[in-house]
Amino acid sequence: MNPIKRRTFLKAGLGSTVIGFPSLGKALGANDRVQVALVGCGGRGTQVTSSLASRSDVVCTQICDIHEERLVRTADFIAKQQGGHKPLLATHMEEVFANKDVDAVVVATPDHWHTPAAILACQAGKDVYVEKPFSHNIWEGRKLVEAARKYKRVVQVGTQNRSAPYNLAARDY
Repeated sequence: MNPIKRRTFLKAGLGSTVIGFPSLGKALGANDRVQVALVGCGGRGTQVTSSLASRSDVVCTQICDIHEERLVRTADFIAKQQGGHKPLLATHMEEVFANKDVDAVVVATPDHWHTPAAILACQAGKDVYVEKPFSHNIWEGRKLVEAARKYKRVVQVGTQNRSAPYNLAARDY
């Protein structure tokens, strides 16, 4: 089997998950995995990260939430999916962005933090998957695009239901 490259792996959208971080460029060795962090351990963030953590070529390295009980519960849940590997815990997102082992960040915070967290992640050299809405207004959206371009990061927004039949039917109504 040919060694897989992060770029190839991530362009494939991380297999059956809804996430892709296509700009990561290091080659994966036999024992290397894409290291993902989660900022925001609510239902959606845990669901997305859980899907990633169940893969053999991805590891959830660190998770962050201001609610310590939720943080511990999510860490235990993810550890079960990763064969006992428990992610590092943080209560401040800056700790995640400073972690040199993290390749990409899932931002699933309350909506008003989506853009600031995604910009901070870009500044820290991380690729980003951010839940919708990625911004509250055009100015925020432009700032996020500027950050992604300036720091040469990929920012993907979770719009996985956009083409769902019920949304297309509503559009055509």
